[in-house]
Amino acid sequence: YYKSLALKYPSVSFYLLSVNPIEKRLLKIYWPSNGTYNDDIEQFNNEIISNVKANSNLAIDYCDSYNHIQFKTYDGLHYTKDTNQDVIDYIANKCVKYE
Repeated sequence: YYKSLALKYPSVSFYLLSVNPIEKRLLKIYWPSNGTYNDDIEQFNNEIISNVKANSNLAIDYCDSYNHIQFKTYDGLHYTKDTNQDVIDYIANKCVKYE
């Protein structure tokens, strides 16, 4: 879908943010029926990275906060206020290319 958007709007820069990790230990306590784990998330992120690379001629960038931020959660899934701020800072200061 993002490829079709990039083709439709060639003058727009698109940024795709990684799906970020969970804390398995806490997730098992607070969300025991959740069957998604970091291996699944990493596989999904790798697919996105591959697709972005395959379409390098388009204005699509991948922002890899998964590997650049220390994530802390309350319940394995929802991030702390500080972690949310770290994600915002990463996007604004390390990912988006301002022109």
